[in-house]
Amino acid sequence: MVHLICLNLGLQGISRGSLISIFLKPLFRFLFFLFLSIAGYSLAYALSLSGTVYGGSNPLPNSIVTLNDSSTGGLIGTVSTDGGGIYSFTSLSDGTYNLTVTPPDGSGFGQSVVNGVMISGADVIQNVVLLLAQTFEISGVVRDSNGTLASNIRVTVYEVGGGVAGSVQTDAQGNYSILVAGGNYGLSVNGFAFGTNIPAPKIFDFSSLVSNLSITGNTVQDLEIPAFAQISGYTTDSNGVAVGNVIISGSGDSFVDGVSGFGNINTTSDANGWYSAYVVPSTNYYETITPPNGSGFVSASISSLELSQSILQNIILNYADTIASVITSGPYITSIIDTSAVVEWQTDEPATSEVVINGNLVNIPGFRTQHSVTLSGLTASTSNTVQVSSYDAAGNGPTLSANLNFETFSMPDTTVPTIVSGPAIVGITKNRALVQWVTSEPTTTSLT
Repeated sequence: MVHLICLNLGLQGISRGSLISIFLKPLFRFLFFLFLSIAGYSLAYALSLSGTVYGGSNPLPNSIVTLNDSSTGGLIGTVSTDGGGIYSFTSLSDGTYNLTVTPPDGSGFGQSVVNGVMISGADVIQNVVLLLAQTFEISGVVRDSNGTLASNIRVTVYEVGGGVAGSVQTDAQGNYSILVAGGNYGLSVNGFAFGTNIPAPKIFDFSSLVSNLSITGNTVQDLEIPAFAQISGYTTDSNGVAVGNVIISGSGDSFVDGVSGFGNINTTSDANGWYSAYVVPSTNYYETITPPNGSGFVSASISSLELSQSILQNIILNYADTIASVITSGPYITSIIDTSAVVEWQTDEPATSEVVINGNLVNIPGFRTQHSVTLSGLTASTSNTVQVSSYDAAGNGPTLSANLNFETFSMPDTTVPTIVSGPAIVGITKNRALVQWVTSEPTTTSLT
């Protein structure tokens, strides 16, 4: 009872609103801090790391930015900078990270690594400035196999296991110069309608002229183009008359002394039928001969052409064959028995061998002028109708013969005759006797 009176006295003068406030403020405070705690937990995994990559003083697009966890080394992600050089990683948690920024090929800037980027409860902006990489000069002259300085030859430097580091054409004195960073490189040379001063194919490439060149400083590397072979000759008809404006084209690969190469043939014969072209030596060229339009000659091709050294190749053009073959002899039916026969004929040019007998086709693959086709599976004592036909190699035809009729032989008699009566000895005298018997069919007469 006393306690109740004291409580009432303690609450005298306090309004109902004040009483509610006294009890609810601690509750709101508790809920507010609970919310902040939960929100803070969520925000810890929704942070970002972003910034701008500069090449010197200018933003550098297309740079590759890689983010790793500094404690484990694990990859977090890789992004490329946009047109303004900006990169961004999102959904990160608190921690320490390492950034690696790789500039685009050919930019001239070096790679940069930023270690120990800390994120702690807030987004972080980390700009990166790339500096020019230390560069060295690869220079020299390009010569052909005779020692002639070669102009307008493209020299390409490529990273071993990587992309192209630089490419340049030689000047009038065969000089070239390319700036690269330190590392291991390969060098290739090629020509592509550049109009070099040395005898060379219109298109050629030696992709591994130098395969592993270590660059730690300015380096002089002279290059020698491997020797070319030459193909030449005349284009004529079958009578030896020159045919001009014939295109000779083709291509081939090579691998000589550890140097891989590629080249083409691309030349046209002159009014006298003469043509000549330089080629990359190869044992496996594919060559195409294309006569002028409207000439009546047909195109031709040659595969596995060996051009490991210079050769003379005269090309004889043929007119298109539009005339079917002619049967010059036959057909004849020979070797007739009860179940088979042979049909034979001759044509004036190689052609196919086809026979239709009683509506069924029989043929022998290939082209020939002497034709012989065996007809088997025939029926004894039966009349048969045969017609032969031939197509030439150009597909002209068919050349057809007239129908030819023949009859197979009857089946051979394989039954042994029997003696149906006798033998009996009759007409016996002192110096002779007669033996008499009867057989089932006419037979020979023999007595022993």
